[in-house]
Amino acid sequence: MKKITWTCIGLLTFLGCLYGGWLVYRYHYSMVVEFSGAKGLHSGAPVIKSGLEIGEVLGLKISPNGIDVRLFIDPSAQKLLTTTALFVIAPAAPGYGNVPEIMVKDGAPGGLRLNYGAKIRGVDSVTLWEMSDLSKQLRQMLDEPPLRNFIKMLPQAQRRK
Repeated sequence: MKKITWTCIGLLTFLGCLYGGWLVYRYHYSMVVEFSGAKGLHSGAPVIKSGLEIGEVLGLKISPNGIDVRLFIDPSAQKLLTTTALFVIAPAAPGYGNVPEIMVKDGAPGGLRLNYGAKIRGVDSVTLWEMSDLSKQLRQMLDEPPLRNFIKMLPQAQRRK
């Protein structure tokens, strides 16, 4: 009987240490995104990039500038994020648990790698977040060789008049 008791105590201690290690690991591999408001977000909400879940919300706390949201980001996904990455709280979508989520996408090129422990500002409007896609498409369109050549010819055509 004593052997079973000590075995159970040892197993529970081991599992407790394992769980504690997991919590420390997740906190170590976290970062803070600051938003003006929580918009119904809560701990456990998913962090989504390109349709894939790459992390989750660990907690929220009030800060002088709004709400600090601590995120756990999977190490394989974190390597791809830069300081120009855009984070936004997306409203609850039917069929996805009706829970607000944080969506992430790449920002402007040239940003530094986003390290763990970093604190960055989130985008407070889904509309502004979507506009970054439009500006990226516009830059790509203006960079097309035929359009670039046409733009170069405009000053020459004006001089001929």
